[in-house]
Amino acid sequence: MSLTKDNLAAIETVVVNSINQAVDHIVIPRFDELDQQVDGLRVTLNDHGIVLDEHTRILNEHSNRLRLLTDKVDDSSGKLQAIEADIRELYVLIKAPSNLGPSKSFTKLPTNKKILALHAEVTALAKQFGVVLPKN
Repeated sequence: MSLTKDNLAAIETVVVNSINQAVDHIVIPRFDELDQQVDGLRVTLNDHGIVLDEHTRILNEHSNRLRLLTDKVDDSSGKLQAIEADIRELYVLIKAPSNLGPSKSFTKLPTNKKILALHAEVTALAKQFGVVLPKN
């Protein structure tokens, strides 16, 4: 028995209709579910994008604050080093013998000789700087 063209067309129609019904009942509902899931993921992704933007803004603010604090620490560190250097110099000055006072030989002189020596020093300084001393 051989199939006619009409028989083959009828079989083709039945097969196509069966496939279409299967697609309508099985595949399309599944695609609808997947579409809903994708829509939900889009919403979630959008929400996460908003949160990420907010966190990026906060991180940028913290970076700026950290940069300012680092600059202040660097500045304070430089000032602290300068103060430490000044303190070291003061310790050196305190430990160094002072030459500001009279010499040992000067302190041994009698008072009248001390006065004459001081008068000579003052007169020499006055001449050096062009100061006229009053005469008494």
